[in-house]
Amino acid sequence: MPQLLASNLSPEEFAKMTSNPVRGDVESPSKDGPAFTALQQDSEFEHVGPEIGFETEKIGHEFMSWDLWRAAIAEFIGMVFFLFFTIGTVASTASYSGKNGFAGLDSARQFMIASVFGSMISILVYAIAPASGGNLNPAVTCALATTKKITPTRAMVYIVAQCAGAFVGCELVKVVSEKQYDAVGGAINQISPGYTVAGACIAEVLGTMLLVFCVMSAVDKNNGHPERVNMKQSHGVTMIGMCVTMAHCVLIPITNCSINPARSFGASLCAGEWPDHWVFWAAPIVGGQISAMFYEAIIKDNPDLLTDL
Repeated sequence: MPQLLASNLSPEEFAKMTSNPVRGDVESPSKDGPAFTALQQDSEFEHVGPEIGFETEKIGHEFMSWDLWRAAIAEFIGMVFFLFFTIGTVASTASYSGKNGFAGLDSARQFMIASVFGSMISILVYAIAPASGGNLNPAVTCALATTKKITPTRAMVYIVAQCAGAFVGCELVKVVSEKQYDAVGGAINQISPGYTVAGACIAEVLGTMLLVFCVMSAVDKNNGHPERVNMKQSHGVTMIGMCVTMAHCVLIPITNCSINPARSFGASLCAGEWPDHWVFWAAPIVGGQISAMFYEAIIKDNPDLLTDL
């Protein structure tokens, strides 16, 4: 280093730079000189480390925070309740219609099941929203993560908790009423005879788009804490539940209605059957992403884009 600088500096400047830095009469090198440029480059390289470390520290801090795990526990418990009461309803009402599973549903039983699914979502979102926002659905969680309303770390933890809770809820139905549970085939999601994979995907995409569209609207009204929506102060829970009910009214004869990958995963894992399972992950997540991006781009109020007509 001294040899490099010596070739570009006068003897007087070189002597000052190589003298004891504690001395108060040492002048700083000129900002135009090679010494300053070399020091500046060193400082720039040194700055890369702290930035990377800071991001890692942020992720690690969130992952170890009680707030995240409290929310994950809420999502887990919410899914346990959701699957127990919804799949339990499917199982317990099978004998009323004289049909096994969803095939050949009469309209009264179909509407009853759809209403229970929608009502349970409303109840559980109302109950756990203060802790986690009441996602209860990987498609919803992915949509909120894409629009930066929750972090990727939180999204991944939520999805694991949702899938685990769904499995436990289905297992509890199996323990309580195994005969009825087996009679409906575990109420797994599958494409019904007479429908194509493409048709099932379109139906699941549209059903999830309706749900996520409503969720995005509810979140938009609570911009202060978008990841923890205060649903109790809005009609959001009612509207979200109605979206789920409407989707089930249409989709039950087609796919037994998923619009929720965790619901499909829990039921299939418990029953040990995975027909067309990829459809019930891909279609809801794609539908949720489309709906979330459309809402953010078109529907959401953005003062920067508002103009007088």
